[in-house]
Amino acid sequence: MEITDIKCYVMASVAQPASYRWRTGIPLGDGTPIGDTQHSAILKIETDEGIVGVAHGRRGYRVADVVKRRLKYLVGEDPLMTERLWELVWEIDRIEEIQIHDLGLLDQACWDIKSQKASMPLYQLLGGYEAKVPAYASTVTWDTMDEYERYIKMCMDEGF
Repeated sequence: MEITDIKCYVMASVAQPASYRWRTGIPLGDGTPIGDTQHSAILKIETDEGIVGVAHGRRGYRVADVVKRRLKYLVGEDPLMTERLWELVWEIDRIEEIQIHDLGLLDQACWDIKSQKASMPLYQLLGGYEAKVPAYASTVTWDTMDEYERYIKMCMDEGF
């Protein structure tokens, strides 16, 4: 299998208020003020077998720039060889320091391809046997006990 193209689609949206907060004065998400335009990225890897891997990330224009300037040279590589691709990406990182979560999008999209090729959900391909896993709700720092209690009730309503 070979990568035939790597594309990035930039999507604009309006920054919404978060359903939680950390502490007064600390912005959430990417720090985009509420109501302003924020941009996210969809990274798409196409293969000669017609399998397409997709990953979603923040900072759309930065990801698009990395794809255009640095990742296109991976066309022709085997997307199933994720360790090799990761080493090649680290070589790129020696030229310029690229945000690790931007580089991780390539890895995520390749794992998407792997799971499709294997006709298995990713959790199963990675060795998991449970379709559902236990989860817990963590909390942030609230100013009052009333706020903690409200958050706990909200988490319970969500099924935690």
